[in-house]
Amino acid sequence: MSLLFFAIGDLILGFDIIAGALMFTIAHITLIVAYSFLVRYDAIDSLIASIIFTIIGSFILYANCVKIPNLLTKCMCMGYTLIVSGTIGKAISNVFRRKSLINLSVLIGSVLLLLADI
Repeated sequence: MSLLFFAIGDLILGFDIIAGALMFTIAHITLIVAYSFLVRYDAIDSLIASIIFTIIGSFILYANCVKIPNLLTKCMCMGYTLIVSGTIGKAISNVFRRKSLINLSVLIGSVLLLLADI
């Protein structure tokens, strides 16, 4: 299901950036839900996601190399960063809480998604 939302997001991103971002956000939320079926959601997931969000969000807000033109775009970037951080945080937590090839594969895929978004 997530891949479908990612594909739709890619298709419409060129026509409507807000609709594309919305599709990507829905895709990441479905990933978090799917990851929670692998290993039940726990508070540590939120802690890891918060650390990742703080690092990436600080870079977006304060790095001179990232120029965000207006407040709406900045809010969209930070909201999307929050969702992506949740995806990565859950994937990292799953690997530490239950070591398996599936959880490691999920983590690798999540990191690749993050790198594609950068």
